[in-house]
Amino acid sequence: MTIKDDEFKKDENGHIIVTLRSDCPANVPPLVMVEIPPQKSGFNGMSFLFSLFGNDDTDDISQCAANITQVLAALFTFFTICKGVVVSPMSKTDKYFKQLQQIAEMVNKEVMIYF
Repeated sequence: MTIKDDEFKKDENGHIIVTLRSDCPANVPPLVMVEIPPQKSGFNGMSFLFSLFGNDDTDDISQCAANITQVLAALFTFFTICKGVVVSPMSKTDKYFKQLQQIAEMVNKEVMIYF
């Protein structure tokens, strides 16, 4: 089943907007919530979580970015017809905004090679 992109929220270039935000449940290292928006005609949206930092190293976000890239590339190239995807942090007030912004830049650079 292929989903058309005509009803997703998009940026000025026609790319579907996927948002990132941190999620910090008690007694768990920080997570990144990746949220794919719903589509008006039936797709309810989707979200998934990844560890923000790799191996308890609070400077290593590369594995998180790689995981997000792989999932988005698979989802959007196999199940949608679209011009591309753009990832952005949801809020500048997010505790981990700097890291989310870095992840977004890394993912955006890599994921667009699939479109």
